[in-house]
Amino acid sequence: MTPPLTRRDFLKGTTVVLFGASLGAGQDVPAAKKTRVVLVRHRDVLDDNSAVNPDILQGMLDEAVTRLLDESDPVKAFGKLVKPGETVGIKSNVWSYLPTPRELESAIQKRLVDAGVAADRIGIDDHTVASNPLFVNATSLINTRPLRTHYLAGMSGCIKNYIMFAPSQEALHPDSCADLGSVFKLPIVKDKTRLNILCALTPQFHGRGPHHFSRRYVWSYKGLIVGQDPVAVDTIGLRLIMAKRREVLGPDGEVDRKALGRRVFGKRGELDALERIVHPRMVERVREELVAEPGPAVLNAALLFRMGLDRLCGAVLCVRAPWWARLARAHQRDGLPLWQGLARIASQRGICPKLHGAGVDTYYIDNDRGVDALRERTLRLLREKRLEL
Repeated sequence: MTPPLTRRDFLKGTTVVLFGASLGAGQDVPAAKKTRVVLVRHRDVLDDNSAVNPDILQGMLDEAVTRLLDESDPVKAFGKLVKPGETVGIKSNVWSYLPTPRELESAIQKRLVDAGVAADRIGIDDHTVASNPLFVNATSLINTRPLRTHYLAGMSGCIKNYIMFAPSQEALHPDSCADLGSVFKLPIVKDKTRLNILCALTPQFHGRGPHHFSRRYVWSYKGLIVGQDPVAVDTIGLRLIMAKRREVLGPDGEVDRKALGRRVFGKRGELDALERIVHPRMVERVREELVAEPGPAVLNAALLFRMGLDRLCGAVLCVRAPWWARLARAHQRDGLPLWQGLARIASQRGICPKLHGAGVDTYYIDNDRGVDALRERTLRLLREKRLEL
């Protein structure tokens, strides 16, 4: 039996940041209203397959709410938000590609029950909240959803999450969803939201249109952004997305491969995470292309064996070069300093199997004398082995 997670154990892998945001400042506002937002991260909340650790996630939620409300006990903190006898709706999000984790819904529900709310007076819903009797009669709401980009609104956060309360969602789409805030004035919502929880475990930082999703634009941030003001919470979420976009995307909105390489090469964990995201789709795309265009084909893939693409091949030509030549080329082509070049070379160990280690005929070509020599050696090998292109 797994022992319970103690607070001391939880704090070993936790980072907590408190933000004090000023809202409403302007010439017509005499004094800015300040609100608090808490960002909690934990390195172990997701495993290598992005599965959620429910105990750690519960601890993250508890840490966020206690910090938010200046309480030492999470049950007492939730007791400041809701009271026994209330009816509480948890407005979740069920978008199939990136839904609110069930573990987060359960963590919220557990603390509401601990605070004295009857389990049968707690509801979790998304698309049908406007007609759901529990939400219609709710005295308090908890607003939670994952953080991601949105092709109309720019981002989907806590404000966007309430669009399902509106009589018409389409009516709120014009002008980049500028009128979304009006939903919070509807009688079913007004003055009822006690907590906003923006799930930033695996945020999506880029999209290409309605309902677009790609794992290449998701990263393991392992965080929760929590506050009582949805504008303040979304502001922190937006800053997080924009920082990631500046880090990874180029001016054309596509992934900046050089920037991405600087981030992952030499960091085994991040490189592994990236490969788990992109490799399955890449293999699927290769299979689709081979079916669509039968006949001889050439796959140019540095990680061909690591991805398992060798199983699709009748023969493999493995081009290799001495480490010093690769280091010089990385500097000349990509401008990499010595330490980054060495880190890239280290990350590429094992991409070509030993002579007898492959399950397919594998031929080696040395690439130590430039492009013309490489072309000549390749053509000669193809003729000798009678390999068809």
